[in-house]
Amino acid sequence: MLKKYRAIKLCLVTFIFAILMSSLSCSPYIVKRVNSNFEEIRIIRGIARFSFEYISDWKLGPFESQKDYTLFTLHGQSTTWSLLVEPTGKEFLNDEAALEHDFSYWSKQLNFNLIEQSSITVDGVQGTQIIFTYYYAQLPLPQGGSGGPPVPTTVRDIYFTQNGLIWSMEIYSKSEAAQKNNEYYDHLLQTFKILN
Repeated sequence: MLKKYRAIKLCLVTFIFAILMSSLSCSPYIVKRVNSNFEEIRIIRGIARFSFEYISDWKLGPFESQKDYTLFTLHGQSTTWSLLVEPTGKEFLNDEAALEHDFSYWSKQLNFNLIEQSSITVDGVQGTQIIFTYYYAQLPLPQGGSGGPPVPTTVRDIYFTQNGLIWSMEIYSKSEAAQKNNEYYDHLLQTFKILN
């Protein structure tokens, strides 16, 4: 009788352990459908925890989360959205220094044109956004050739500092699709939440 009891107990413990392990995800994020147009992603691991809604047509790109940064991307047909979060003092003292560094780089690009620099609020945190255009020079193909003519590109960058972290978001779009992609980006920004 004692052996039978131990066998049942062992089976029960194994079953409960299997259920617990299957419910624990190794993924650093959780995705759920909000409606037919949008999905919500919740980042649950890494130095930065956050959530937002994004258009269902966009695909999840690489996600990297190390002890000193988080990098996350989404890709659409004619756009790429990315978020880099890193501690203040690692490379830059604050978001203004990061913006200044990036602006210095972008302003040297082919046909750079600053459209706007303004204040913006993301989840109650004041930040700065810059919107500009430039021509993206397509790289030559590995088998040779020119790679094609430069592509008019619109970029919208947002920078802010919160909880000792610099948050840098940007969306790159072919200029012809920038207006539509910015509507999706506005929705993402309106639903963006920094989680504690």
